[in-house]
Amino acid sequence: MNKRIFIAAMLVCLLTMSVSYAGSQSRYSRYGDNVFIKNGSGEAMVLDALLLRPVGLVTVIIGGAAFVVSLPFSVLGGNVGEAADKLVVEPVNYTFKRKLGDIEF
Repeated sequence: MNKRIFIAAMLVCLLTMSVSYAGSQSRYSRYGDNVFIKNGSGEAMVLDALLLRPVGLVTVIIGGAAFVVSLPFSVLGGNVGEAADKLVVEPVNYTFKRKLGDIEF
């Protein structure tokens, strides 16, 4: 039972997190209320490597599965491209195509 609760809590956390901020070009990332982490710093790289990339990988897997499940509805609605961008392309870009330590919250 504890394993199911843990998995459910992780899914809720992953689904409520947004891992892609394509429009932001700030040099600093906001972390908490008053603390800033400079992009490209050692702290940002550690946070990125140990937390954000693994979460991004899980998001890629969940987003891919959600895209496959929602594909019939996307075809009927005519928004397959939009669904693919949001559920697959953005998480893949965030996880695999950006520089280590280039983080945005």
